[in-house]
Amino acid sequence: MLKDAASAAIYGSRATNGVVLITTKSGKKGSGQLSLNAWAGMSEVMNLHKIKMADSKLYLEVANEAIDNYNKQYGYEPGNSKFIQGIDHPYPGLPDTDWMDLVLRKAWSQNVDLSVSGGNDKTTYYISGGFLNQQGTIIYNDLKKYTGRINLASEPLSWLKTGVNPASAILTTTAYRAPTSVPR
Repeated sequence: MLKDAASAAIYGSRATNGVVLITTKSGKKGSGQLSLNAWAGMSEVMNLHKIKMADSKLYLEVANEAIDNYNKQYGYEPGNSKFIQGIDHPYPGLPDTDWMDLVLRKAWSQNVDLSVSGGNDKTTYYISGGFLNQQGTIIYNDLKKYTGRINLASEPLSWLKTGVNPASAILTTTAYRAPTSVPR
């Protein structure tokens, strides 16, 4: 935490209450150390049973009520060219579709992080890589993330310190995209 004139000189008025510096992990002097962190999990939409979807019967009731209200509002009677006729079920006897079951799923996630660190009196290193595979609860909605980082610090002379800290990440997402036109 920095709370002095130097932090104000660097960060201006945003440093009024101090500045918190966050650094990435780095290697320490000593023999190499290997670290592995892995986890897996599952996600699902909670309280799905509480979401009430309209079935075809309710849809027809609401649509016909709207049509009746429209006709009454403008005084249209059967025989008038602007009168709108109520609608019937286009596929009587067929079961309704459970759209939530077709769109949602239990989604699995896996994550693995591996790192190696160490160093000697003159050089320290920290190398890490990670992989995340996360399915979305909506079908065809997935994420994959690959990460890598190298922190290398060296002090070849007592008055010279050098270092490199490259990092990289690759994200790929998959999402269902409906066709923009219907083939004929």
